[in-house]
Amino acid sequence: MHSRARTFPSAPARLRAAVWIAVLAVPAAFASGAAADQVLMKNGDRLSGTIVNKGPENVTLRTPYAGAIRLPWPEVAGIETESPARVLLEDGTDVTGIVAPAGDGAIEVRDAAGAAVRRVPLAAVAYVNPTREQSGEGWVSKGRVGLGLTDSSGNSDAQRLYGDADVTLRAKAQRLNFGGRINRAEDAGTLTTSNWLARASYDRFVTEKLFWYGRTSFEHDRFKDLELRSAVGGGLGYQVFDGPRLSLSVQAGPDYVWLNRSNGDDERFVSAGWGLRAEYWILEERLQAFHTQEGFIALSSDGSTLVRTQTGLRAPIYAGLDANLQLNLDWESDPASGRTSTDRTWIVGIGYGW
Repeated sequence: MHSRARTFPSAPARLRAAVWIAVLAVPAAFASGAAADQVLMKNGDRLSGTIVNKGPENVTLRTPYAGAIRLPWPEVAGIETESPARVLLEDGTDVTGIVAPAGDGAIEVRDAAGAAVRRVPLAAVAYVNPTREQSGEGWVSKGRVGLGLTDSSGNSDAQRLYGDADVTLRAKAQRLNFGGRINRAEDAGTLTTSNWLARASYDRFVTEKLFWYGRTSFEHDRFKDLELRSAVGGGLGYQVFDGPRLSLSVQAGPDYVWLNRSNGDDERFVSAGWGLRAEYWILEERLQAFHTQEGFIALSSDGSTLVRTQTGLRAPIYAGLDANLQLNLDWESDPASGRTSTDRTWIVGIGYGW
């Protein structure tokens, strides 16, 4: 009886086998453990990551290789989620489940067992993973405060303080905005600048972009002979753009203005008012341009006009802090006696936004 000799791989062969097993096992481990959402584009591209939010115009996908990217919703052919997502439809229906492509420009929302709960055309999807503002369940706060301060001594003795603030509270169909600024300067103990402005507005959206508004403002400027200028009014506005890179809104309507001067005659008049607010990221998350404007034209024979603007650039520094270069330009066609029509103020400062 003969025994068959048993052969074993040599040590180098065993080492090579172990290496190949490891090479093949690592991707499999990642594939099984690294769950990811999918966005399928109409051009055939498939992108992996985490679907953060689908808004009116874009779907935001957070990726490990390019951070958060925004994809235009009209170019999306389907989405797929690894965990339950909340989907709000244009008709107000609210459904939660795992999302999968259903073909023919539609998605399926499925329960935990994988059974289809609802088939939804992509065109009917209003939001995916909506914010509190988008769902109508609460308010979202966005704002900024800025400060510019100088203090010189020696051959010159001058101090200057400038501060401004802008806060917006947004719900699904409402928006509140509060803001103001203060500017004060002394030169050798003599007051050379003293003015402030406070304002507030309320917007009520009747469609996604169209809104009614009411606003009020109060302004004081000692060196314009302006004890207090008060205005209250309302009208119709339009949110032209409201994306993460570009925001632009315009509005117009009647305002009633009270003008109380320290020395000159007081005035009361109805005016045609307007407003504009714009923000644009020139370099995304690196450099932002902004411009706000409000104005009044008196509906009387003299047609006196007032325009107030703020224009500038902001560059984020760290954790909400930014550097700011800004020009405030105020112009009125009928200033008080002995005063000029135009006031310019350049501000270099820092701010904090959230």
